Amino acid sequence: MPSVQMKADNVKITNMRDFYIDEAGELVPHYIDHIYDLKDIEGVDLVYVRFSDVAAVAHTFVTFRFKSHPPIAISIEARREKEEDYSPWLGLLRTYEEIYVVGTERDLIGRRSHIREEEVYVYPGETTPEKSRELLVDMLDQVQALYEEPAFYNSITNQCTTKLAWHIRKISERSLPRSFKVLLPGYSNEYAYEMGFLQDDLTFESLHKKSYLDPSLIDLDDPEFSSKIRE
Repeated sequence: MPSVQMKADNVKITNMRDFYIDEAGELVPHYIDHIYDLKDIEGVDLVYVRFSDVAAVAHTFVTFRFKSHPPIAISIEARREKEEDYSPWLGLLRTYEEIYVVGTERDLIGRRSHIREEEVYVYPGETTPEKSRELLVDMLDQVQALYEEPAFYNSITNQCTTKLAWHIRKISERSLPRSFKVLLPGYSNEYAYEMGFLQDDLTFESLHKKSYLDPSLIDLDDPEFSSKIRE
């Protein structure tokens, strides 16, 4: 479990995930600690992952950009025990604990795009550094709360998109209407665009196409991975 220590403008994150593939092709568990200067934050982007042919099914999470620090990716998930498979039906029955996976983009994004070969989109967020900081701090507060006291995941009320919407509502200055597009993560990217949280100088269709991460064009081990997925 990740944990967080905040002091003024600095935050130390312990146990950030940075799993990688070794030369033998094996996934190596690897955790790092990092201290961030919150004054350095630039913005927040939405990551949208298609892993099913069912239109309503997807996974969403956010990643925070900094001027002189590596990005912080945060994914809200069901914390499964070893050898335990995920089932959305069991997720309704208090089967899994909730976890905020805090990690590097190489791990949280690259593992999905390059290793699992899932369809990944990185949408540029349309918000200020100040609001990005508010959202990050609010999510990190929850990271620490879960470290101190576990909570249950729920496939509808406490999953990746509904929980992210909960954080956004807490820091938003405008009313966010309830929508089935939040309950069904496959439509969450459209909802984020309609609410003005994504780059809006393009049509949604054009933005969707532009935001696609093509794994054939980017090496997972490239030290410039984070900047190249946004080119």
